[in-house]
Amino acid sequence: MISKTVIDRDGQKLGKIIRIDDIMIKNLEKTKPFAVILIKHLFFRNRIFPMPIASPTQFNVKENIVQLNITKKEFTNLFKLYQTERKIKAKSAKLMEVSDKDAAVAITLWAR
Repeated sequence: MISKTVIDRDGQKLGKIIRIDDIMIKNLEKTKPFAVILIKHLFFRNRIFPMPIASPTQFNVKENIVQLNITKKEFTNLFKLYQTERKIKAKSAKLMEVSDKDAAVAITLWAR
């Protein structure tokens, strides 16, 4: 499935599969396979979306094409949900506090 084009149920192009990863899920303590899909945008930077592989009937693999059993609208909703979850995790992450020694070194280096 690697380096094949991903299309939706109606035949519209969604992206390209870069790799297949096994990602550890914290709650289940199991690994689950994810297809990492590269989504190209015209004016924005390219995005990467790890889509979970729930069942083999989810994908129809042909020569150079992988067809999903969902529409493009459902795929974009999944992608937007993934992006908002990432933003929430990034905002709620605890940042490391700077020690007084590191702050003093940074100030002296910045002053030079």
